[in-house]
Amino acid sequence: MQTITKTAEVKSFLDSNEQYRELLFKRGYLFTDSTIDNITQYPFYGLWSCVKVQKYNLYLQQDQTCYVKEADGVTVAIVGHAYNPFKMQYDENVLCEELISAYKQGKEVYFDKISELTGLHVIFVCDENGFWVCQDACGLTCCYFGKVQEHIYITEYPQLVADLCGLCMDRKVEKLVTSKCYNIGNRYLPGNVTPYKELKRLGANTYLQYAAGDFSIKRFYPTMPHPEYTNAAEIDDVVAQIAEGIHNGIRCATQKWDRATVSLSGGTDSKTTLACANGVYDRLTYFSFHSKPQELVDAKGAKKICENLGLKHTLYTIPQENSAFENFEQLRMLISHNTNYFVNLNDNEIRKFLYLHNLDAYDIECKSWASEVTR
Repeated sequence: MQTITKTAEVKSFLDSNEQYRELLFKRGYLFTDSTIDNITQYPFYGLWSCVKVQKYNLYLQQDQTCYVKEADGVTVAIVGHAYNPFKMQYDENVLCEELISAYKQGKEVYFDKISELTGLHVIFVCDENGFWVCQDACGLTCCYFGKVQEHIYITEYPQLVADLCGLCMDRKVEKLVTSKCYNIGNRYLPGNVTPYKELKRLGANTYLQYAAGDFSIKRFYPTMPHPEYTNAAEIDDVVAQIAEGIHNGIRCATQKWDRATVSLSGGTDSKTTLACANGVYDRLTYFSFHSKPQELVDAKGAKKICENLGLKHTLYTIPQENSAFENFEQLRMLISHNTNYFVNLNDNEIRKFLYLHNLDAYDIECKSWASEVTR
């Protein structure tokens, strides 16, 4: 697979179909010491803006949010959204100020503050010596980094850097993702591997440090073994803390967004979310979907649970035929480009993405975030 050829195909399609350009690298970001000469052309199409973060350029797709604060030579930038369910603080501008204050007090205080935050985000903190980067606690917002032609690039989408710099997929990765044993639907490649030798991936609970012209990765959590809870009272107490954390996160979401929703599959995670939303049920909406026949039983089960709780639930039937979507094959190509040619989505997953995107009925989807809050 020559990704340069794929890039040319995507560019040709988008050059002729302006209505789909906003889908390319949607909600993307690019942090770099390089300057992009013309962001009116592919792959930006005038849909990106640039924010200065000290001497660096932070490029943002129009649907991505960013909050930047500077004080006493320290700058913090939150890309995405963040909130603190322990203090019920969901104003990112305030969170930036708190992070600057914590950073000035030292590494341990800073990462204690980072560890209070939930949401989907990447956070940069910069001073005259360089910068640190970390993700949300589950690493749901991707962070790929590297140097290409002596310039640093940090991004949600490694394919964006490949398009800008003319990178070709690593042959070993190409062999892996096209093999019969490669699982369909992988979100990441193994370890810190990316499709391109020039780039690596940052993992959750670690941070990227850039100083003296070099990158290094360091772990900030956990830094020591955890005690194992065996006492029933201790376990119950921890479970109660987890439930409160999830509940407060959902409360923050309902205060921050007008159209917060819970997607229900009938599985453990979504039922946990629903249970922890008790107390703010009237400020949420609820939906399920099925993109293939096997999903219908669970979707109907989720609807029945909501009915028993007296909650209005919407069940979406996603078309079973690709022909229901205009330019399906070209949009499949675009989604494959966004997912860096290693996710290998089935047709029903593509249809689901297109249907829910066109629906545009919600601002934020609340998940259980159980592993994150447990952390």
